[in-house]
Amino acid sequence: MGISDIALRWLINKAKNTGLAFEQAYIDDRAKIQPNIADEVYNSNKLPFSLLGNYVRPVLEGMGDGEIIDESVFQRMALDFSPKPAYKPGNIRPGP
Repeated sequence: MGISDIALRWLINKAKNTGLAFEQAYIDDRAKIQPNIADEVYNSNKLPFSLLGNYVRPVLEGMGDGEIIDESVFQRMALDFSPKPAYKPGNIRPGP
């Protein structure tokens, strides 16, 4: 539940468009899948991956590659997480 459910919903919708069937009652059950843009983000850059250093993936740099940024990213960037730092990914400019 939380931020990962935003990606789960996106994956389910894309898979449905290819004809994959899902148990719709399960998907519609809000107790099971609860997208939440305000949920806490955890630092998953732990050993052994932290040894590789930080990498910020460039986004929206390819022309015509079909890449988009989900609206939930901009919604999260607009939230106030005080006293914690704001959500401001270094590779995304504010505003949709």
